[in-house]
Amino acid sequence: LSEASLARFARRAGAPVPAPDIAALRDELHAVAARPPAPVPAFDRITLARRDRIFAPEALTLAWEDQADRLRWTETGHNPFAGWQSWAEALA
Repeated sequence: LSEASLARFARRAGAPVPAPDIAALRDELHAVAARPPAPVPAFDRITLARRDRIFAPEALTLAWEDQADRLRWTETGHNPFAGWQSWAEALA
């Protein structure tokens, strides 16, 4: 993790990170990587983004193939929440 790699990630994710603390973010990434696997979640719907530049749509499709009937695709990037004004709109 570096300022350059974080800036690239933030640009692709559509989520700028003002004045990042690289050391703290690096520690957080190491802590997340050290955790045991999380339980498989059960969702009633799964929203995926076709223009995601972090996770390719093909990879997302494979990751959620056992819940394909719950998938909903948006024509957004990695962060679809920026385009919604309320939870009601996000859940529509």
